[in-house]
Amino acid sequence: LQGFRLDDIMRWKAAESLIVGKRGRGAYFGKESVLYNSFNIKSEDVIKAFESLLVDENGYLDPLKELLPKGYLFNAQRDYLLPIPPDDVIMMGGNLKQNPNW
Repeated sequence: LQGFRLDDIMRWKAAESLIVGKRGRGAYFGKESVLYNSFNIKSEDVIKAFESLLVDENGYLDPLKELLPKGYLFNAQRDYLLPIPPDDVIMMGGNLKQNPNW
C-alpha cells in the first residue's frame, strides 16, 4: 500500500475506492525507459528473460500479477476492524469479545 496510509483508509472507509481490485506497480519498464535501456540486450537469452517479465499493458513492472490476479481484496464486513490480540481477549477473562469474522 505504498503511497496510501492505512490509518487514513480505515478512518475514511475508503478501501473500496482506493485499493480494492488494484495492485501496486513497479518501475516503468517500457522499451524507451532508462531501466530497460540500462541493460545491454544482445543475447537471445536476455531478450527472452525480458519478455517473461511481468509487465502490465502500460509498460510498468507488475510483480504481483500472478499472486494477486484480482488485485487487493478487502472484506468490508471484517477488514475495517482489526483483530483483537488473543492474549488481550484471554486477559479480560471472557469479558472482551473478538471483532466479527476474526
